[in-house]
Amino acid sequence: MEMVFLEIVFDAGDLSRSGSDRDAIETALDKALSDAGLGVVTGGGTGRYASIVEVEIYDSSKLEQGLQLIRRTLTSANAPPSTLIKGSQPEKLVIRLG
Repeated sequence: MEMVFLEIVFDAGDLSRSGSDRDAIETALDKALSDAGLGVVTGGGTGRYASIVEVEIYDSSKLEQGLQLIRRTLTSANAPPSTLIKGSQPEKLVIRLG
């Protein structure tokens, strides 16, 4: 069972215009992943140009299931379409929400 680490990257301006915020999205993601037993939010931060939420998926064999849940949760939380889901293990991954 290999863990997968993902970064969810929000453009700061787009996030502000969307009416949502990183803390609310982080809370929603952590609850959804924990409730499903797929993973957890491990951290995050906000800078001048971007906000990031760090996610750990517990089992790489459930990565696709985790990604589907993350995308649904981001959409429900009104994350901007420019949001990126990035990972590098087990292979490089960049998914644009919109």
